[in-house]
Amino acid sequence: MKNNFLTTQSQYVIYLSPTHEGTVHDKKIADEDETVFPQGIHLFQDSGFQGFRPDNVFIVQPFKKPRNGELGEMKKWFNRYVAKIRICVEHAISGIKRCRIVKEKCRHFRQHFRDQIIEICTALHNFRVCSPFRKYEKCKFKWSVD
Repeated sequence: MKNNFLTTQSQYVIYLSPTHEGTVHDKKIADEDETVFPQGIHLFQDSGFQGFRPDNVFIVQPFKKPRNGELGEMKKWFNRYVAKIRICVEHAISGIKRCRIVKEKCRHFRQHFRDQIIEICTALHNFRVCSPFRKYEKCKFKWSVD
């Protein structure tokens, strides 16, 4: 099962793509979804979305190391900066995968049921993030894709 997520820096999941079976590239899922983004947001994305450029969005993506070369100090610093922000997405995914049914093999053959599983687990994660007993960092209105 494969999904794309849009999260805030506070790990709140604001968009969940439909579930895709098998090995599907991240960019292909994003292109098929045709998600409309608000004006002027920052979209932090990983290298799996190389070439994904939605309208009205400022794309922030780490630099790749050139062939037979090294990255300069500024590019290394920038990559560390992007990684510190993108780690919120990885934490959100791990929060969703706390529910074992998401990370284990699903033997249900109905696609609708598989979508419901990930939706319920994402809702539980968002409930934990918004809990007053577990304070997360306030959202800075920057989105990330994974």
